[in-house]
Amino acid sequence: FNRKLWVLSIDLSIFSGSNYDNKSSLNMKQESIIKIMARLTVISTFAIISTQCLMIYTTIIYELCTYTVCNEYDEYFIYKPIADGFWGIDCFINCLCIYLSFDFKSTKQLYYGACC
Repeated sequence: FNRKLWVLSIDLSIFSGSNYDNKSSLNMKQESIIKIMARLTVISTFAIISTQCLMIYTTIIYELCTYTVCNEYDEYFIYKPIADGFWGIDCFINCLCIYLSFDFKSTKQLYYGACC
C-alpha cells in the first residue's frame, strides 16, 4: 500500500511538471500525510488481523460444540475458555491500536501521561 502511494505521488509530480528524480518532490505536508496514512494502515491491519483470527477460532470452537454435547467432560470443552481469553486479548489489542493511532508530541509526554 505504501509503495502504491509513493508511485502515485511520483505520477502526480510528473503531471505537475516537477522533476520526479528530485528527492524533495514531495512537500512537507504531503510527506506528513503519507507517514500518517502508513502508520494508520499498519495499525488498522494489525487490529483487523487479530479480530479475524479470534472470529475464526471462536467460530470453529462453537461449531464443534454445537455438533457435540460439549459438556465439561468433552474434549472440546477446554477450548471454550481459551476462546474467551483470546477475546480479552483481542479487546486489549484493539484498544492499544486505537490509542496508538493518535499523535503524540513527545515520548516524555506519553510517559508522564501514563505515570501521573
